[in-house]
This record gives sequence, C-alpha cells and structure tokens, in this order.
Amino acid sequence: MNKKRFIFGLFFYYFPAFLWMFLIFYLSSIPGLKTGVKPIELEIFFRKTAHLLEYFILTFLFWRIFREYWKLSFKKAGVLCFSLILLYAVSDEWHQSFIENRAGRALDVLIDVVGALLTLVILNFLSKIRK
Repeated sequence: MNKKRFIFGLFFYYFPAFLWMFLIFYLSSIPGLKTGVKPIELEIFFRKTAHLLEYFILTFLFWRIFREYWKLSFKKAGVLCFSLILLYAVSDEWHQSFIENRAGRALDVLIDVVGALLTLVILNFLSKIRK
C-alpha cells in the first residue's frame, strides 16, 4: 500500500468512524443524560431512537472502511460490521454501568444491533438496485 493511499484512507475512512465512536463514548460519559422532553414516554422514545441512529451511522462508517477502502465482499464487510458493532455496543453499555445515574442495559445493545442490521439491509437493497 502506498503512503498517499494510506494517509487518504486514515482521514477519509478511518477518522470519521473513530470520531463517531468518540462521540458515542463521550455521550455515554455524561451522568444522567436526558433530552428534557416531557412526558417520560417521549423521553424514552427519543433516547432509544438516538441509540438506533448512533449505531446506524457507525455501521455505515465501518461499511465504508471494509467495503470501499479494503474492497471486501458484501458478506465479509457485513459480518465485520455487525461483529464490531456488537462488541462496541456491549463495551459502551458496560462503560455506562460505571457512570453516575446511568446503567448498562441489554435492551440498548439490542437496539444498537437493530440499528446495525437496518443499515446492512438498506445497503444490501441499494447494492441490488445498482446492479
């Protein structure tokens, strides 16, 4: 791999993914993070939707790395994306369990994984349309 491609790859592919991972980690570090929306049911809806969207985007950013930069097959890229999302989601919830007024929840991991699967389903659909 030449130096120019490597540096381009770091900034164009890896940097956005790492930045997004940092944002997720930062938000998870805020004690008692709330949206401030009333009633509580709407608050919960927004927080769970945020989980889904965070991991939807992270999956897409991982996808770019594996599919566009590393040129892996759809299946290999999908398996790697899903595996990394699962690991990151579990580690994020574990991290939250140490933050005041936060908790690590298996339901949130499930929502994160659904966000990843939704991304992969949409990408699969779009790839079939292109062909």
